[in-house]
Amino acid sequence: MIKKEKEKAEARRLRGEGKSVKEIVSITGVSKASISVWVRDIILTVDQRAELDARVPKVGCQGKGSVARSENALKKRVEWQSLGKEMYKKTNECDFALGCSLYWAEGYKNANSVEFCNTDKAMMRFFIGFLRKYFEIRNDEISIHLKFYSGNGITFDDAKLDWLNVLGLEESSLRKSQIDIIRKDGYGKKKGRKPYGVCYLKVFRTDVIQKILGAIQEIFGFEREEWEETRRRKM
Repeated sequence: MIKKEKEKAEARRLRGEGKSVKEIVSITGVSKASISVWVRDIILTVDQRAELDARVPKVGCQGKGSVARSENALKKRVEWQSLGKEMYKKTNECDFALGCSLYWAEGYKNANSVEFCNTDKAMMRFFIGFLRKYFEIRNDEISIHLKFYSGNGITFDDAKLDWLNVLGLEESSLRKSQIDIIRKDGYGKKKGRKPYGVCYLKVFRTDVIQKILGAIQEIFGFEREEWEETRRRKM
């Protein structure tokens, strides 16, 4: 396939001038997916970002109060992401970079909450320690629930207590969990199933998730506009 070098160069030039991805798509006629890949390493200045934010179109059916709240929320998310970038620059610690990297790989890119899950106890213990150390998250801000599969020689109560002990949490942090009963003949039992199940961790802190997302972009040298308007999705 012939590479669109001319279009790519034009897209990068326009991005450097502070144009949004949508504007570049409109000007060049190239797909949004291609433009996003071509310009993802170009970091906008604070002034360029502010100008783009100021040009966010207002939805006609929204009341003025609703529009103002949406704009204010977006502004706060942008500010928190900027603070996250500064945290990485100032902290410059391996554990901070590792925690953010883990979240990029295993976490959900939400707008308002930190959500992370895994079957590996050591990984979960490290991540919750990362939240406590760098964001001063308290235990009463943390909730977990388990996806547990019976038939592995471990009871749900054993698994529950083990996860709470590993994470240093009280039972009050545990929310309603999912228990899938496996037939005795093994039907439906997957190979390599972890006997203690999957642990899902959640912290409802908009500032924390946005700082993590900002730090990720700083660590790996890219900008992702959609993270400012993101909904729940794992990447």
